[in-house]
Amino acid sequence: MASRCSSWAPIAATCLALGAISFSHPGEAETADDARRPEDLRAVQEEIQRLRGEVEGLQGKERSVLEEIRHLDTEVRLRRAEEQGAAQRITLATRSIDEHTRRIASLEAAQAERRRYLSLRLREMYKLGPQATLRGLVDGQAAEDFLAGMRYAAYLSEKDHRTIAAFREDELRAESERAGLIEERKDLEAGREEAARARDALLDARVRKASYLRALQQDRRKSLDALRELEDAARELGGLADSLARGAPPPAREVDHLRGALDWPVAGRVVSGFGRTVHPQFKTAVPHPGLDIEAPEGTDIRASLEGKVVYSSWLRGYGLTAILEHAGGLMSVYAHAAALLVEVGEEVKRGQLLGKVGDTGSLRGPFLYFELRKDGKPVDPAPWLRRR
Repeated sequence: MASRCSSWAPIAATCLALGAISFSHPGEAETADDARRPEDLRAVQEEIQRLRGEVEGLQGKERSVLEEIRHLDTEVRLRRAEEQGAAQRITLATRSIDEHTRRIASLEAAQAERRRYLSLRLREMYKLGPQATLRGLVDGQAAEDFLAGMRYAAYLSEKDHRTIAAFREDELRAESERAGLIEERKDLEAGREEAARARDALLDARVRKASYLRALQQDRRKSLDALRELEDAARELGGLADSLARGAPPPAREVDHLRGALDWPVAGRVVSGFGRTVHPQFKTAVPHPGLDIEAPEGTDIRASLEGKVVYSSWLRGYGLTAILEHAGGLMSVYAHAAALLVEVGEEVKRGQLLGKVGDTGSLRGPFLYFELRKDGKPVDPAPWLRRR
C-alpha cells in the first residue's frame, strides 16, 4: 500500500515511526502507595498518651522514695517514647519524600516522551499544510489510497487526542506530587525539631533522676526509708509470685536435671549474688534473693527456659518486670527492664527476647535483677545456670 499511497506517505511514515513510542503511565506497574501510618508508630503514640496520663497522675502528690523513683522513671520513659516517635516521623517523611521524588521523575520522563511525539506531529502537520486532504482529491488519487490515508489520519488524530489528554492529566498529577513533596519536607523539618526537643527533655529527665539519687545517698533518713521500702517490695514480689503459682497445676515432673542447664538471661558480670549482700547505694546489708547482673542499657533480656508469661508490668521497687512460669514448679523473674516485649499469657521459648536492660525502679543505674523460684521459694540461680 505504501507504493500507491504517495501523497499520504509522510503521514504514514510518521504513524509507523511514532507508533513505536509508548507512553508509560507512572504508577501503573507499581503497587498501590501505602499511605497508612505504620502500626509501630501508632503503638508509640498510644504509649506516649498512656505515659503522659501516668505522669500527670503522679504529679502534685506526696511520694515515698520508690514512688518518686517511679515518677522520674516514667518521665524518662515518656521522653524516650517521644524521641522514638519523632525518629519514626522523620523516617516516614524521608520515605515519603523519596516516593514523591521518584514519582515526579517518572512523570517528567513520560511528559518528555509526549512532548517529543507532539513536536514531531506538529512538524509533519506543518509540512502537509491545511489543504492535504483537498490536494489528494485534486491530484486524482485512487479512492483506495485516499481511504487508506484517511484511516492513517484518523488513527493519528485519535492518538494525538489521547496523548494530549494524558499530558494534561499527568501535568495535574505532577503538580499534586510537587505540592505533596513540599508538605513532606515541612513534616521532615518539624520531625527534626521535635526530635531535638525530645532529646533535650530526655537528658533533663535523666539528670533529675541522677540528682535525686545523689541527694538520696546523702540523706540518711531518706536512705533508711528507701531500704525499708525495698524490703517491703521484696516481700510484695514474694507474695505476687505465690499468688501466681497458686493458679498453676502441680509440678508434673522434677526439674533437678535442669541444674546447670539454664541459659543466662543476659551476657554480663554478676555484681551481687544470692543471699544477704551489701547494698551499693546505702552500704548496708540487705536480703538479696536473686542475682544482679551488670549489663549496658539496651542489652537483650532473654528467657532462661521455655515457659509462660504470668506477669509483665511495673512492680514497685523492681520497675518493669517480667515473670515466667516454667514446668516443675520453677519461676523466673527479670526486673529493672527499660522495655518489656512480651505480654501476660504468652508462651515463650528458651532464648526468646523478653525485653531490654534498663534502670527502671533502680537506685543505682542499669542492670538486670534475675530471680529464680522453685515451689514458691527463691533459690540461688547460680547452680541452675550454665557454666561460662
